[in-house]
Amino acid sequence: MRLISRGEASGLAFRDNPDDLPLSPDAVLAITFTEKAAREMRERVRDTVEERAHQARSGIWEELRAAVESARIGTIHSFCAELLRAHPGETGLDSRFRILDEVESGIMLADSVDEALREFADRRSQIVANDAQSAIYNLQSAILDEFGPPELRATLAELLRGGGEVRAALESLPADGDSLLAR
Repeated sequence: MRLISRGEASGLAFRDNPDDLPLSPDAVLAITFTEKAAREMRERVRDTVEERAHQARSGIWEELRAAVESARIGTIHSFCAELLRAHPGETGLDSRFRILDEVESGIMLADSVDEALREFADRRSQIVANDAQSAIYNLQSAILDEFGPPELRATLAELLRGGGEVRAALESLPADGDSLLAR
């Protein structure tokens, strides 16, 4: 197995020696981050194989030209989805799942944040049973009063988009309020 890593927009690298035997498309895994980049990569591979097939007039290049569409060229999301679909028993996922596009993901994120804020607003009107809950309630109320629903909604959505980086930053904060304020 050989790993070839290329920087962003570095272009494809092909062997200079045309006598080298080309790789079979089922031995190739090319991953990028966007659908557009994946389409461009597939087009460049297709064009290069076409050119080599035309120049070499060799049976092997003709076979590759016919098989180039089966090469695994796509996004990291599509590759991971392919792996997960191939092993539904091990993952516990329905093999018919699909990847949300950016618009669907944004809508789902906004809906989740709105639902969480609605639940908080509903709890705000309930009586707080003990001191620990009272402290949490007071903190939540202060945050809502400080930011207001629209700004809080936008801030929460941005924090959720930050994923692991935000989680790591929050986990590094002191657990108690006094230590946090002392920072």
